[in-house]
Amino acid sequence: MAHVEAPNGIVLYWYKASPYGRRVAWYLALRNIAYAQCLQPPYLPRPDLDALGIQYRRSPIMAIGRDIYVDSRLMISKLDSLFPASASHPGLSHPQHAGLASLLQKLSTESAFSQVVRLIPAENPLMKDAKFLKDREQFGGGRGIKASPAARQEATVHMQQIFAILESLLADGRPWIAGTEEPSLADLEGVWPIDWLIGLRPPREHFSAERFPRVYAWHARFRAAVKSKSSAQAAGVPSLTGVQATPLVLNAAFAEPPHLLSVDETDPMRLRAGEVVEVFPTDGGGFFHQDRGTLVGLSAGEVVIVKSVRDDMGGEREVRLHAPRWQFRIRRVKA
Repeated sequence: MAHVEAPNGIVLYWYKASPYGRRVAWYLALRNIAYAQCLQPPYLPRPDLDALGIQYRRSPIMAIGRDIYVDSRLMISKLDSLFPASASHPGLSHPQHAGLASLLQKLSTESAFSQVVRLIPAENPLMKDAKFLKDREQFGGGRGIKASPAARQEATVHMQQIFAILESLLADGRPWIAGTEEPSLADLEGVWPIDWLIGLRPPREHFSAERFPRVYAWHARFRAAVKSKSSAQAAGVPSLTGVQATPLVLNAAFAEPPHLLSVDETDPMRLRAGEVVEVFPTDGGGFFHQDRGTLVGLSAGEVVIVKSVRDDMGGEREVRLHAPRWQFRIRRVKA
């Protein structure tokens, strides 16, 4: 078998139709951070992730060595800290724009995303895939993703309001949301659901360059910037099979030094290091998919557990799973 590697120890598990996956891939491209990808099906089962002992069922998942991160918000935050801004890896985050980026993140993840889901056209190939529809029904605890005409109308109005907000932020002619010379994290956080919706080709009477000229021009500039950065990575992004990716992850070192991990014992949950807990999202996908492990890190923004995984030689390897606290639940496992 030919030698394979993961640049910077990073393997991004995702599928190309995932808007959250594109969010992370764009971040990596804009910051010139090389990585490998392991493409996944858009629905379960995903044996490549089973091999890492991961129950979390959303896309993407990112491994950096044996540290495994779920939720794209946490991935971007971690990449910011693990790869400080430099000439090789230009920064996207600026302290003076952090509040705007955070507000746009909340607008995109907690408002726009669910509305665009309602606007996926019935003729979209995934909406005709019985396995995909069944998977998303289980994801939502029995609720399917096919929207009624009334729900689609509501979603259209909702997204028009979000487009109008972004149009107003660009009203003074600035090329980028935060007034920067290059795309910043504020642009990334605001643009990905817009890109998703535009890619679905919504009715022109509701969304068009004539109706929202600044938003459409901003979106085009952003896509051009990403394309330019991606083209600059001459070697491209190596694609790994699960058989190739799993040993790379399980035989790697941890990316984060263990001395940086601690459990805040003043946290309202009053958990202690070494307790066995379950971690899962509360906003979908956690009904039947909880990750169980030993608690090694807990702060206001993050929870870290250690999970034991059997490798291809029959031995045991430990991985660390990192999840954000926002919209995630930690549940103590009773002895």
